[in-house]
Amino acid sequence: LGDKYWVFKEVTAEPGYPHGLVELGSCLPREGIDTALRWEPVGKTYFFKGDKYWRYNEDKRATDPGYPKPITVWRGIPQAPQGAFVSKEGWWNGDLHIPAE
Repeated sequence: LGDKYWVFKEVTAEPGYPHGLVELGSCLPREGIDTALRWEPVGKTYFFKGDKYWRYNEDKRATDPGYPKPITVWRGIPQAPQGAFVSKEGWWNGDLHIPAE
């Protein structure tokens, strides 16, 4: 991902992407991110970089108070995850599966 992001519906990128992360505000790492995902049950987007993650509020265009947090809060997620997606069964990163709770 680096310093850009895309929005997907199913497996198709939405028209007009990628966009620069700077459009999301100054609350995210300037050097880019490793991966991001939208978690619909809570209506938030999560950005991951190295050993930290941010929960982003799209309505406020800012990260939620108290972020970034250590990535270890997510059981089993490796540092600097490279790509992820969410399904009804949970969160996926390569072969790693974290069940929906």
